[in-house]
Amino acid sequence: MSSAKQAPRESIEKIDAQIVDLLDQRARLALSLGQTKAESGESVFMPARENAVLAQVTQGHQGPFPTGSLRAVFGEIISACRQLQSQDRTIVLGERYGWVHDAALAQFGSSTVFTAVEGGDEVVEAVKKDPQAMAFLHLGPASPDINLLLEALLAGKLQIIAETSYLPRFSLVSAQPIELPEVTDLFTTRETLTTLRHWVLSLSFPVRIIICRSVEEIIENLVENLPNAGLLPQGVAKTLGHHLIQGNLEPNTNIPRRCVTVSGKAERETAKGMKTTVGCTLRQEPGALHRLLGVAHEHRCNLLGIQMFPFTGKPWQDLFLLDFACTGDAKKRESLLAGLAAESQLFQWLGTYPVMK
Repeated sequence: MSSAKQAPRESIEKIDAQIVDLLDQRARLALSLGQTKAESGESVFMPARENAVLAQVTQGHQGPFPTGSLRAVFGEIISACRQLQSQDRTIVLGERYGWVHDAALAQFGSSTVFTAVEGGDEVVEAVKKDPQAMAFLHLGPASPDINLLLEALLAGKLQIIAETSYLPRFSLVSAQPIELPEVTDLFTTRETLTTLRHWVLSLSFPVRIIICRSVEEIIENLVENLPNAGLLPQGVAKTLGHHLIQGNLEPNTNIPRRCVTVSGKAERETAKGMKTTVGCTLRQEPGALHRLLGVAHEHRCNLLGIQMFPFTGKPWQDLFLLDFACTGDAKKRESLLAGLAAESQLFQWLGTYPVMK
C-alpha cells in the first residue's frame, strides 16, 4: 500500500478509537445521570434538553461532515444513552412496523425498545400503572381510538410532552441483493399501494402486486432466494437489515402528519419555541367559537393551529384543540388560560412542550 493512502488510513483508525473512547465516556456519564434522575423521580426522556443538544452540536458547524448526518449521528447517540438510563419500553399506538412506528423511530432513535398496541385503552392503562410510561401516537382523525385518548387528555389523565412532524417515505427492499427489474412479486399493504400509486404505475416491467394485511406480513413474505420485494416505511426498513433496492420513495401528496408523545406526568416548564395546547368543548350557542378566539386575540396570542374532533353520545358535539406559542410571561399565560376556560364548556391544559427537530 502506498504511503499516500497508508498515512490517512492510520490517522482515521486513531480518530475512530478516540471516538469510541469518547462515546464510552459519554455513556458512563449518562448512566450516572440516569441514577440521579431515578432517585429524584425525574423522567429519562427530556425532549427540550435533547432538542438543545442537537441544536448545540450543529450550531456554527462549518466542516465537510454533512449537518443532516451530524444530527442523525447525535440522535442515535442520545437514543443509546437514553436506553442505558432506562430499559422502559415506549408504547406506539398503531401497527408494528407501520408508519407511526416509523415516526417514533425518527424521534426516539433505533436504540429505543417499542411496544406496538392497537387500542387506546392500552395506552391509558399503561400510563395509569406507570407514571414514567410514554406513548407515541398520531394526533389525527385516523388514529386508533383517538376520541378515547382525547377524553383521557381532557380529563387530565394524559399530557402532551413532545411533538414531531412526520413525512412518510418508503423503501423497496428484498431478502437478497437484486436489482429493481428483477423483482417478480411486490408485497405491499393497501394503504401503502394507494400512497405510492404513481410510483407503482411508473414501473416499466411486469410485476405481480400482492396485497398484505399488515407490514409484518410483508416482512414474513420476504424469503431468501426468491426475487420478491416489499414496500416498507423507510426508517423501519433500515433497522431490519434487508437489502435496499430503492429508497426515499415519497408520496406525490406528502402532507406532514402530527405525532405526539404523551405521558401521565408533565411539567409546565417554558422555553422559547415551545408550544402550548389546550382542549375545550363549547356551549351550543351562536358565536361560541368566535368568543373563544376573541380571548386569544385580546391577549395577543400567537395562535398556531386549531384541530376539531367530532364526538357522538356526549354532552358536547366537538372537541377543539388550540395550539399557541408559549409566552415567557407566566401571568399573561395564566390570564389567557383563565379567559379561554371561561368561554368553554369543558377546558383542560394539555401540555406545554417542545416540537422535536
